[in-house]
Amino acid sequence: MTVLKSLTVAKSLWGVAEAGEPAKWDEMLGRIASEGYSLVETILIFDFNQDPVLFRQLLDKHGLGLIVQLHTGSDWNAFDYCTTCDVDAHVLSFRQLLESCLQHRPKIVNVHSGHDSWDLATAVSYFQQVLAIEQELLVGDHADVLLVHETHRQRLLFSPYQAREVLSHPSLHALKINCDLSHWVCVCEKVFSVDDKRDAWWPAVLALVARHCHLIHGRYGHAEGPQVIDPRADAAKNEVAAHQAWWTAIFKNQQERGVTSVIVTEHGPEPYQSYDTPDGGASSLTDQEKSSLLWDINSFVKDSVSECYNSSLSTS
Repeated sequence: MTVLKSLTVAKSLWGVAEAGEPAKWDEMLGRIASEGYSLVETILIFDFNQDPVLFRQLLDKHGLGLIVQLHTGSDWNAFDYCTTCDVDAHVLSFRQLLESCLQHRPKIVNVHSGHDSWDLATAVSYFQQVLAIEQELLVGDHADVLLVHETHRQRLLFSPYQAREVLSHPSLHALKINCDLSHWVCVCEKVFSVDDKRDAWWPAVLALVARHCHLIHGRYGHAEGPQVIDPRADAAKNEVAAHQAWWTAIFKNQQERGVTSVIVTEHGPEPYQSYDTPDGGASSLTDQEKSSLLWDINSFVKDSVSECYNSSLSTS
């Protein structure tokens, strides 16, 4: 058995003010590389597509890989997210989006897939179709592209219960996922605990998703939302500890499978992030100050994830 012991950390450009200003890309990407990140994750229409040639040149200059985030069934011409629940429309958009993004040479493609209203049979059919498209398109120069489907709200893997049924289906053993467990905490209004009898189902589900996990979105959620206000604060220590325990379990499984662990620091801007003052008043922070705060929080996530990964090595 091959055991890989490596961690790759990526930075999401979501909420980074400079990502919307091509003149600042060189400095931004240089800083990202200097801080130890190996990849950046972006939504093409918001960042990369402003000047795709320049963005690609600067990624290469700073030795950074690219993660592209795609959203099936969305109308980005009108900046609308997930505008349909029609299965055929989602399958068609998956093909079109994947074909479009491959020209930009991504290392990883992260997909918000399908619609949360579908029953299990429909969900399985959808994933069977997109797996076939993946096998068709990810060949030749694109054979090494990793494609994952995110555990995201509004989407097919929106809850641990739905994901359990999908990932247990015998035809979907090849399905790769991006675990963003902060969404599940929010959906279930519960930070899962092995010490709570109510969560007796959780270890088996965590083990199942770990076997399918090839990417993690690193964000600390809480029972009433997908993102704690500040993971550095003592008030968030229980949520931080819980997520780190889950990530450690995933890391250990990936090591046993010989899969390189990749995690994206993904604390994002409003409405995920609250900037209200402690007394309940409106924040007076500028957009740049908000962006700087998020950068600092995600730097904390990066450091805490590294500690978490080292812990997984010491206990494996």
